[in-house]
Amino acid sequence: MVYFFFYNHLVDENLIKILDYNSLISNAFTYVNLFDKKNNLLNISKIDEENIKILEGKLVFFPNYTLEEILNRLSFIDKIKYTDRTIYKLEKIHTYIKNSKEVYNAYIIY
Repeated sequence: MVYFFFYNHLVDENLIKILDYNSLISNAFTYVNLFDKKNNLLNISKIDEENIKILEGKLVFFPNYTLEEILNRLSFIDKIKYTDRTIYKLEKIHTYIKNSKEVYNAYIIY
């Protein structure tokens, strides 16, 4: 079982359900240093105080799969791939459920 924070193209719940129909999806957000949707730029600082911009997305819990299995499944969804990128980063971040005090450590890919 694994948590992911998805943003941009992967906030579409139909795409998320392709990964795992049994996934649990919540509206969520995280703090980042920079997000430029137009130019496809995302930066997350190692210094928490520098992450002051809110990035909205979905917190997704995959109860039936490991991290490796979800990464493998993601590689088959062409609709979410960036045409100008071949290398991605994977990090764990604090993710906050909207209208709640719940906080999760979730993986983010950028």
